[in-house]
Amino acid sequence: MTQFIDHESVDHLDHMIKTGTTVAQALTFFDQLAPVDLHRVIGQWRCIPLSTGHPIDELAEPFGWYGKLFFDPEHVYPLLFRYQEQLISIDPRWIPLSWIGRRKLPAKQVLAAMAKRAQFMVASAESHARLRMLHHRGKLSTSIVYDHRPIIVTLRQVTETTLMGLMEVKDVDIPFFCMMYRD
Repeated sequence: MTQFIDHESVDHLDHMIKTGTTVAQALTFFDQLAPVDLHRVIGQWRCIPLSTGHPIDELAEPFGWYGKLFFDPEHVYPLLFRYQEQLISIDPRWIPLSWIGRRKLPAKQVLAAMAKRAQFMVASAESHARLRMLHHRGKLSTSIVYDHRPIIVTLRQVTETTLMGLMEVKDVDIPFFCMMYRD
């Protein structure tokens, strides 16, 4: 049986979600969480960034990022977006990784407008990632391994219906954190 975090830690997490946090504090919190078995993540998850100053923090909502869908360990849709009252899966190959490591991006409104117009053109019915059990930061836990991008997202269990994701992109020294809530 998975041991979940205590009430004090839940309060601390709520505070981090509301006010933001540092990468160091997010890593410390992440490290205390229990690993998650890959079969426990099957399903659809709503994601929100945990604000740490990462460039993606401010772009997720204007771009319409919704979350992730895990059909089975071999068929993962890592980027679900809202588009015209429906959810669509985006092919991660269209996401410019050169933006991820930048501290200063073009105006988010400009980027969001461009993304909204382009979403239907980069939508994909194919899965673009897989689930694997990987050792990371001292624990064996479920990780999302992107098929065509140097991206791995390690997942940890917060509660039965809440996960925390730590996304790392090769050659980018700033990790991205998100909270994931089962639909």
